[in-house]
Amino acid sequence: GFQQAGAELWELIEPHLNRERGSGGRVLLTGHSLGGGTATVLALHLAAAGWAPELVTIAGPRLGDAAFAKRFREVCLPAVHLVHDEDDVLKSNTQLWDNLGFQHVGRVVRCGKDVPCIYEGEEARLTDQAAQPTFGGTPSLKGVFVDHCRYLGVYIGVRIEHPSVWLRPL
Repeated sequence: GFQQAGAELWELIEPHLNRERGSGGRVLLTGHSLGGGTATVLALHLAAAGWAPELVTIAGPRLGDAAFAKRFREVCLPAVHLVHDEDDVLKSNTQLWDNLGFQHVGRVVRCGKDVPCIYEGEEARLTDQAAQPTFGGTPSLKGVFVDHCRYLGVYIGVRIEHPSVWLRPL
């Protein structure tokens, strides 16, 4: 999945980067959710080609174990992963990632869901509730993806016009 997507994007992007600027320099990559995973892999392609990739993911997954994260940190600039406490998509994967020993490749930063706010100090800690899934059984789609796509007061996901599932007051 992510490796293939990253490789395919690299084939499309790489000729344009070299034509525009030669080789080297900084490139900022961002991605939300699965796009954050793809951006992480793409950052490794950029680093291998002599670029200095900067990565910011929003609600992105952990892609690999400690060795993967260490290698990323060795070849890429420091990465940032934005998360908020109400993201049930992330919460539902936390235990799996923990069991697999997967780590984020950069610093996890707590941010606001409904306001453009980055938390620092004690406020930056995710609540215990965010560390483990809290819902009983299968989560309803109603609201889950809205919460997963609402970061810093902005809805950044696809809005499909199906009121009973996708839309709810923000």
